[in-house]
Amino acid sequence: MRRLIKNSTVNILHYIKYNVNNILEKNKNFFLILNYHQISDNFDPKFHSKGTWLDTAFFKRQLNAIIENFRIVPLIDGIEKIENGELTENIASLTFDDGDISIKNIIPLLKQYNIPATFFINSATFDGNAGLFHIYQYLNNSPEYRHLLNTDIQSNYPKLRYTKDKKLYNKYRYILDHIYNNINKKEPLFVEKGYLSSLDQNLFHIGLHGHEHQRFSMMNYDEQKINIIKNIEILSEFKSYKPIFALPFGRPDDWDNDTIKICFENDLHLLFANGGINFNREIGYKRAISVNLTLKDLIIKNYY
Repeated sequence: MRRLIKNSTVNILHYIKYNVNNILEKNKNFFLILNYHQISDNFDPKFHSKGTWLDTAFFKRQLNAIIENFRIVPLIDGIEKIENGELTENIASLTFDDGDISIKNIIPLLKQYNIPATFFINSATFDGNAGLFHIYQYLNNSPEYRHLLNTDIQSNYPKLRYTKDKKLYNKYRYILDHIYNNINKKEPLFVEKGYLSSLDQNLFHIGLHGHEHQRFSMMNYDEQKINIIKNIEILSEFKSYKPIFALPFGRPDDWDNDTIKICFENDLHLLFANGGINFNREIGYKRAISVNLTLKDLIIKNYY
């Protein structure tokens, strides 16, 4: 079946409607949520990750395919359609995480096509802070700072993305925070608060991504609550703010029951990173990380 789909040149939506398994035959209308991070003309290892970077030209081609096959709606509108049982067509929403500086290059393109998007922001970046993984990437690929990463940090860093050891994670989180915060000259990694405030509030919305970009499963209940509440307090000042929380990283080991409890207590919609096709209301909504895949392959990947 996979080989047949991969080699098929028919329109993907035609295929989905008429050649799917029994589950999809009962659920023809769906909500596709796409997740982007960094988009630029050239890859720069100081700022970009191979797992989340997308070439601008590729993004434009993917965007044209989305426009051709879906009605693009603001994320909050799509969520409301699902929750009100009003999903009667295939719709899509674009989301961008972290407030990466590269979104300044994408905003004009979105405005040109009148395409709505939601930007999930770590409010700590307004004060010049960055998440653990952003910090390491920047330091490790900056010749003037690489020497600050001793062999102990370099040997333990690869463990931090998937470890369940909270002590290990937080030890190196604070070490890297300290190093980064004591650097005199830093290149801008993220967009400024003023820039976000200047965006068209009807077209572009602001959502939550945690005050700091961390793995929430590595924090206790109180730490998670402080992080989320601070994020809400700062971002709710934006007129375009929407109560939607995109979990940093978004995989099952990156959050826990406390995370869900805090979000429900604060009436937040949740977004995960486990797919991208949504039929019905669940605990949270699925997003597809949109890198190096045509729209056709991206949809196939998340269906099967």
